[in-house]
Amino acid sequence: MDGIDGVLGFAIGALHTLDEDTNSYGCSENLTAMRTDWLQASEYMVDLTDELEGVTAIWEGNSHIDDWGMNCFYTTQNDLNLAYWTSLATDPTQIPLNLLYNLGFMWVDAINFLFYTPITVPN
Repeated sequence: MDGIDGVLGFAIGALHTLDEDTNSYGCSENLTAMRTDWLQASEYMVDLTDELEGVTAIWEGNSHIDDWGMNCFYTTQNDLNLAYWTSLATDPTQIPLNLLYNLGFMWVDAINFLFYTPITVPN
């Protein structure tokens, strides 16, 4: 579960760096909700007496798939399209500027990944 959690955490952090007026915000929010419910489900499923709560949490996590899919599709179509990646790869200043801009976000993501879960992270 840590591998899946790490991939989702990376994707959520990366999508949060894009503008809030794009579909990436909805993609990230739905991934966050899905990740939170799946983590809750894994905690319930460890204790076999809470199977109903575990299955319910899985169902709640999966209920975000439609919104997640739509928003993430439009993010790749409109925001992370070929023109974006081409400009990032062809302009030598873009990658260092992008890393510098996202350094704070990456620091917070690393701290959250190491010490918190989506349920216990402070606002």
